[in-house]
Amino acid sequence: MSADLILHNAKIATNAVPSFVEAMAITAGKIAALGNNDQILRLRGPQTQVIDGRRRTIIPGLNDSHRAQGGRPSHLPVLGESGLWELGCDCFAF
Repeated sequence: MSADLILHNAKIATNAVPSFVEAMAITAGKIAALGNNDQILRLRGPQTQVIDGRRRTIIPGLNDSHRAQGGRPSHLPVLGESGLWELGCDCFAF
């Protein structure tokens, strides 16, 4: 099964060992796999959205509690006024 979304080329905090990885795969709104770019990019399918993290630090689980309800679809990346890059999977990049 392929991932719905892949974030690669990033510094992703894991709160485990290793403490940072390069890439992650998201399936059904949940983190499905963590690893290096090559490992995770193998999970790409024809419908997978692939996001280049541009070497930013990503902290999964950090979400914006001030986001308005009914706003922009949560799966689209955006650089907001706060300087946080929202990935739509309860993750932010700095």
